[in-house]
Amino acid sequence: MRKSIFFILLFLNLFSFSQTKTNFNSSDSISLYNKKCLFFINRNQDSIKYYIRKLKNLNNECSLYQAYTYEAKLAYLNRNYKKTELICKKVLLKIKNNEDFCFKAIKISIYTRLFWLKKKLGEYNIAYNYLMEQEKVLNSLVLKDKFYHTNKLSFKNHLAIIKSELGFYDEALRILKPTLQLIDKVYRKDKIGAYHSLKFKSNILNSIGNVYLSLSKKNQNLHYIDSASFYYKKGYNVAKKFNPPHKDSEIIYNFKKTKILIAKEEYSNALKSINNYKNIHNGYNYNHYEYFQKAICYYNLKNADSTIFYSNKLLNNKKTTCRRSTLIALYDILSNQYNNLKKIDSAFKYSKLTMLQYELAKKNKEKTFQLLYENDFNRVIKLNKEIKKQSNRNQNYLIIVFSFIVILVFLLGYLKLKKENKKKISAINKLNSKTQEKQTIKKEYNIDIELENQILSAIEKINGSNTFLKSDFSVSSIAEEINTNSTYISFVFNKHYKKSFKQFYTKKRINYIIEKLKTNTEYKKYSIQALGEEIGYTNASAFSRAFKKQTGLTPSSFLKTLEN
Repeated sequence: MRKSIFFILLFLNLFSFSQTKTNFNSSDSISLYNKKCLFFINRNQDSIKYYIRKLKNLNNECSLYQAYTYEAKLAYLNRNYKKTELICKKVLLKIKNNEDFCFKAIKISIYTRLFWLKKKLGEYNIAYNYLMEQEKVLNSLVLKDKFYHTNKLSFKNHLAIIKSELGFYDEALRILKPTLQLIDKVYRKDKIGAYHSLKFKSNILNSIGNVYLSLSKKNQNLHYIDSASFYYKKGYNVAKKFNPPHKDSEIIYNFKKTKILIAKEEYSNALKSINNYKNIHNGYNYNHYEYFQKAICYYNLKNADSTIFYSNKLLNNKKTTCRRSTLIALYDILSNQYNNLKKIDSAFKYSKLTMLQYELAKKNKEKTFQLLYENDFNRVIKLNKEIKKQSNRNQNYLIIVFSFIVILVFLLGYLKLKKENKKKISAINKLNSKTQEKQTIKKEYNIDIELENQILSAIEKINGSNTFLKSDFSVSSIAEEINTNSTYISFVFNKHYKKSFKQFYTKKRINYIIEKLKTNTEYKKYSIQALGEEIGYTNASAFSRAFKKQTGLTPSSFLKTLEN
């Protein structure tokens, strides 16, 4: 009897344990392993790999794809960017039609990873597209809870980063500084919330520091360098409060300190800071920063051998993919260095590489700017449609109310309806007028007045000289000279001159050569090719077409009219 009771109790205990284990695996395990992954992702690669395997083995579709997001981040941290992109795209393909909250959260995480990947590689237009996809998923969330608001803050930070990369520094600061004030309102006061709050603050402060450092390069202003240093230091002080501590905080801050020293042209001190990386790296792979920063310092210190050595160390490192801005800087350094050494073939080789990367970067930024502009404009259109829709609803409601009044008090209702209809027509016309006006205004991108004046000054300077006669003269050459983009130049030009850039300067070129033909007999002896070259045309056919379009005559026919 006792044995029977014993086995019954043992069976019940085992059954209870089995049930507990099953329930634990269904939800608690996912939560536990996710926390472990988040904890170890920047700390211990063996541990993170172990918990990724745990997540995959839970026989749960959501946990499986969560595991892949950690694998993607691990590959990103190891600078294996091809693997990162491959994992992310694979996950998106598998879950694209799944609208459960878990999968939406995974999509947001994947788009964030792809954003950082493409931003790091300098492919800003692709990064911006991923950012817009992230926002779509975020806006589709029904519950606007802490998860939504924290990711909305991240979205604003990422948008500010893109704007900064495009040179919209004031706009970036207008996003970042208010975002900094919202962090404490979004995150909870518990231990986990406090940690993420500190982490986010540190990221925002460092982003503000980056914007000020970019401003210092653009304006050669020491005040901006001091501001960058201030925000970097503030970000590091916040990072020192992390609990548990982040093992890479110190070396990442020292990368930024070195950037400040380089900006201040204190190259010897910068080298001392770089040489200290080996004492504080704590396992962080710092070679990419070391080689790049040493190449800059040695170049400015006129040490040719070390400049070439560290530039090639970085370029030949197969484990590291350089972002485009880094490649431009390195190729430019090598081009100048070889030119100083009178090694013309090598100088020319790296000069060509510099120009190639520069052109790719310029096209990429112009594409991104267009995406940014179109997205802002589409938001305005959407808002106007919503306003009209709401207006129509209000109108229908008024009609019902007035009809009811007519039924109750026919005569009074009739008179009142007539009066109200007049008011409605006036109000609708007024609203449509305002809506159209708002649409027209929004079509014009809000360019900073200082930049607009700078563009106009550059155009006036050109109009007062013969720069427009050069063969390489274009809207891009002006944009390059004043460090902006050709879209802005075209926009400002059309606004103030009421015609396109090309139309205006084609006319000036043709008028110039006509005046020369009329006043200087030597020009009548020129060939058509030579006349075209005189005003920047390298092709006689292109010159003839432009001349005929402007005057109605070919250059040959025009010359005959002068002889007569």
